Amino acid sequence: MSLEENKEIVRRFNDEAWNKGNVAVFDEYFSPVDFMEGGSQHGMKAFCLELRKFVPDFKMTILDMIAEGDMVATRWTWTGANIGPTFNPSLGGWGPPTGKPFTYRGISISKVVNGKIVSDMYESNWTDMLIQMGVNPKAAPDIS
Repeated sequence: MSLEENKEIVRRFNDEAWNKGNVAVFDEYFSPVDFMEGGSQHGMKAFCLELRKFVPDFKMTILDMIAEGDMVATRWTWTGANIGPTFNPSLGGWGPPTGKPFTYRGISISKVVNGKIVSDMYESNWTDMLIQMGVNPKAAPDIS
C-alpha cells in the first residue's frame, strides 16, 4: 500500500473510533494479532465507549501525519470537558466530575501492513490532562 493509503487508514480509524464512538472499526482496522500499547482491542473498545460518558463533547483533532515505509506518525489533540467521573491517581480511584475543559496532546506511531494496523504505540501526558481537569490535588494552583 502507498504512504497515502496507510495515512488514510489511520486517519479513518481515528475519526470513526474516537470522534464518532464507532468501536466496530477496531475489528475493521486492527489486525487480529495487534500490539496496542494501551491494551487489547477489547479494552480499547470499552475505553472508547466510556470516554463518551465522562466527556460527551470529546473531539480528536489530527494536527500532523507523517508516513515512511509501513509506519504512520500522528500528532493529535483530544479536547472536551470533564462532566463525568474521572480516574484520579491521587485519590486512588474515581473522583467527581469537575466540568473543566482539557486539551490532551500526544503522538501515535502506527504500523500498517496489508491495510491493517498491526502495531499502535503512543506517547502522551495524561498527568497534564488531569491537572487541567482539576482532578489532581497535588497540581500547581491555576494562575490564569
